[in-house]
Amino acid sequence: MGYNHAKAEKKFYREWREKLRLYKSAGMSMEQILALYKFDKAKLRSDRRFYEHCESIQYEETNPLFAEEAVSSPDNYDMNNWTAALPDKLCARLEKIPEEWLKAFYLYRVYGYTQKEISSILLKPRRTIGYWIVQVTEIVDEFKKSCQNGGA
Repeated sequence: MGYNHAKAEKKFYREWREKLRLYKSAGMSMEQILALYKFDKAKLRSDRRFYEHCESIQYEETNPLFAEEAVSSPDNYDMNNWTAALPDKLCARLEKIPEEWLKAFYLYRVYGYTQKEISSILLKPRRTIGYWIVQVTEIVDEFKKSCQNGGA
């Protein structure tokens, strides 16, 4: 499971409220307490940097986009024209969606990239990538349901 900085920060401040109360009751000076706080805060930031950058992405070996065979002999359907293989009604719905959303969805579903990897490829925040993927997935799922109900 990935590192959740917001959760870690919330836990840090909750623990520090308790520590502050204990340190004051023990008779420590504010300078001493502040020195301990700065040390713990620096450790929290260090942990965040470590956990956010500890995954190494080896593009040549794992990413099909950067493999030689993907560049030399592309498939009939790639990231730019994959919607052509879909039914016309679904294509009409997906045409209304921005191209970057479709690229993010394609990388997520076809290549199995994580949001972090897609965000580094498309140079967008991870939350934005997650939102795009959810929006496109909802459209595709709605289409599947309408097909199962005999609507398409």
